[in-house]
Amino acid sequence: MHVYPFSRDGGVSLMDQHGTVLTDAVFDAAGRAVDGFIPLRAGSRWGLWSSRDSTWSIAAEYDGLDLVSDTVVSVRTREGFMLLSRSGRPLGAGPFHDLRDPSEGVFPAAVIQDQGPVDERVRWGVFTISGDTLVPPAFENILAFSDGLAAVRVDRRLLRFIKRSPRWGYISPGGEWRIPPEFDSARSFSDGLALVSSGGRQVFIDETGSPRITVGQGLAYGFSEGRARIVRNGLWGWMDTDGHAVIEPAWEGALDFSEGLAAVRRGGTWGYVDAQGRIVIPMRFDAAAPFRGPLAEVALDGRRFFIDRTGREVLPRSAGR
Repeated sequence: MHVYPFSRDGGVSLMDQHGTVLTDAVFDAAGRAVDGFIPLRAGSRWGLWSSRDSTWSIAAEYDGLDLVSDTVVSVRTREGFMLLSRSGRPLGAGPFHDLRDPSEGVFPAAVIQDQGPVDERVRWGVFTISGDTLVPPAFENILAFSDGLAAVRVDRRLLRFIKRSPRWGYISPGGEWRIPPEFDSARSFSDGLALVSSGGRQVFIDETGSPRITVGQGLAYGFSEGRARIVRNGLWGWMDTDGHAVIEPAWEGALDFSEGLAAVRRGGTWGYVDAQGRIVIPMRFDAAAPFRGPLAEVALDGRRFFIDRTGREVLPRSAGR
């Protein structure tokens, strides 16, 4: 089930992809829905709402809440972050100072290591949802695992032979180095490639660390659905996983592909193109978000609403209408 929040009576309520209103309740704010579950704020507290049962799956009693996978929820309390199941059962250790989305049962998380009355430092490690520590906290940063690898930033004091810092590399869930820390910056893997930079040069590497695509002129971003955004002379386009500019830079702005479509801006207004760069929803919106399931949220003349893949507005309606 796809669930979308819409404005109602000064707050938000919920509808499905057809516009059918799912509840008469009105909430104060909503997060990103996954599989019929959606984070909602009631007053100052967040909980998890099940649209299937029209009730709270996790009571609204947290400072923050986010669905980080189909089955795992991240919550924030005064003590820090921790993971719960969708039914509210605690998962793993914690609380943590911060954490990343879990992947295949493991997740990076940060703890504060006290260095004295006024000095403290944040260090990242890797933990399992079942509560085990795979990599003790020692890194300056760890991104979420993807394709079995996580980008990590190394404390320069641990690698004294490296003159420039910080340095990024990639580890396995068990902490083994798979790609040595030799980059100035690094992003997570997607479509088998990761974007790294060294000495001001951007390169996509494969899972062995071998260079596959040299970006050259302009800038590039990570892959999504086989397309990576590129920027040349202030205009946006996309390259494929072979490094070819499959959609030449011609747009004033662009978002990642999602559900086979990407939002683009030209002449100050937004529309959508397909994977070949063909305009499928004309430029007419003041703002546009990526598609999530069959709908995308857009804005026009101060009003926010949802459209389908044809550009038609999907209006909330009561069940049975």
